[in-house]
Amino acid sequence: MHNSRLFFSLIFLFISSLTVGAQQEPPKLVVVLTVDQMRAEYLVRYQDKYGENGFRRMLENGYNFRNAHFPYVPTETGPGHAAIHTGAVPAVSGIIGNGWYDRSMGRSVNVVSGKEKYNTVGASDTLGVGKAGPDFMLVTTIGDEFKKASQFRSKTISVSIKDRSAILSGGHTSDGSYWYDGLTGHFVTSTYYTESLPKWVEDFNESGLVDSLSRKVWDLSLPIEAYTESRSDDNTFEYKLRGKKAPVFPYDLGAMNEGFDSYFLLPYSPYSNDLLAEFAKNAIVEEKLGKDELTDMLAISFSATDISGHAFGPYSVEIEDMYLKLDQTIASLMDFLDAEVGEGEYILVLTADHGATAAPKYLRSKKLPGGVSNMDALNFMSNLRVREVFGIDTAVLYVTKDAIYLDREKVGDRDTYEKVTEELKTFLEEMETILSAYTREDMEQYGGNSPDHFKLLQNCFFPSRSGDVFYISRPGWLGLSPRIATSHGSPFSYDTHVPIVFYGKNIPAGSTVRKVTVTQIASSLSFLCDVMLPSGSTGEVLTELFE
Repeated sequence: MHNSRLFFSLIFLFISSLTVGAQQEPPKLVVVLTVDQMRAEYLVRYQDKYGENGFRRMLENGYNFRNAHFPYVPTETGPGHAAIHTGAVPAVSGIIGNGWYDRSMGRSVNVVSGKEKYNTVGASDTLGVGKAGPDFMLVTTIGDEFKKASQFRSKTISVSIKDRSAILSGGHTSDGSYWYDGLTGHFVTSTYYTESLPKWVEDFNESGLVDSLSRKVWDLSLPIEAYTESRSDDNTFEYKLRGKKAPVFPYDLGAMNEGFDSYFLLPYSPYSNDLLAEFAKNAIVEEKLGKDELTDMLAISFSATDISGHAFGPYSVEIEDMYLKLDQTIASLMDFLDAEVGEGEYILVLTADHGATAAPKYLRSKKLPGGVSNMDALNFMSNLRVREVFGIDTAVLYVTKDAIYLDREKVGDRDTYEKVTEELKTFLEEMETILSAYTREDMEQYGGNSPDHFKLLQNCFFPSRSGDVFYISRPGWLGLSPRIATSHGSPFSYDTHVPIVFYGKNIPAGSTVRKVTVTQIASSLSFLCDVMLPSGSTGEVLTELFE
């Protein structure tokens, strides 16, 4: 009897060990879906109208981190994609914004300008759409670590409408990072990656899909009466797209583009999400992602939600319908992954690069705090203040939504520099639109009982790239172009709070309201896939995935 019990106990332990081993086996493919400008509330706000196989499938069968935030400011596309894939804050990665003033070049630079070393592949250089690369990013991505762990036999592919989204999520060792050229409607890349497009990309570009999608009519998925989560369709808070007399449905893309030989309108519509998803499906098949024992990486960044979000704002009918259609697009993509890679063989991560505030004009109409400031005026007034107090003309070189860059040669010695920065700090804090301001000396002081928003600003301070005086606008206040309804970039919850949902192989079902950060995504994927942490990662993981 004793021997029988011992025998069955050993059998049980053996089976258990096999089960544990199977659970720890890495996925064949990791897919990171970044939805540009997706506020976390959209998962809840429209949930009753989502289908069963898209966002709901992820929420019901995956793990939802309901209180996820970015730990820095400015909350923008470039820093967002870098943080998601590197696990590093901008102060470490070097990606401090979508652009900044480069003192060595004497001008502003784009975050993926590639230091002007590369050329476009897949289209003419008319707009310089492919003169880009990841040179400014100083740390590795999770995709880079997959490559290193496999002796560069695994594959990493990244795709987006935007160049900076594709490039920063693909990392330094991407096997292909592709983005959209609005002039030709083609997906392009740069000579950083290759000298010519793969044949499957050329075939996709010539398939005619972009032409058919560019002629579609964007109409509502439901009767207009069903859009109860949005304000009225016809209002004065939204930007009117080219070819429209009012920002209202339907949007006949073909008619709106009549007389223009380009594809620039498509990214405002949900059909650019469909184009991107179809391109990603082709990448999975043609690059044979998830087809061997090595973990491959696919990064997909949906941009229409941001491009349209800027034009219409979070409480618009357009954005509600955009997410209803995106839900269907993601459902189709997940069904494809099940069939091509295998259900339960991949990990899918849903997140966003930042959120957005409601349109300031809309906030003011409802007697809520908010407004619009003019950054050109701020530049002019800052220069005027320095000239009046110190007699220094045109001391301000460049102004961003959170920093002022000074001409240090004109300002002069260290003592004068400190006096000028303190004067500008005082000047900024006198303004109605500014919550607080800081000098470069303030930014270099670590620790203490600093307010939370100051710590987020410090997390984006990179000495050789950052400005001289820093500021944070009051909640709801934005510096806006007249061509957009709203924007992002602040340290406040409407910009920092984004979704994080893990779904797939080895992922438990559940949710938590514990506050976590987006920089924990890359660290968690490292442990889930048994590879090294990215070089700038904090190493903090989402512990609920491992319990």
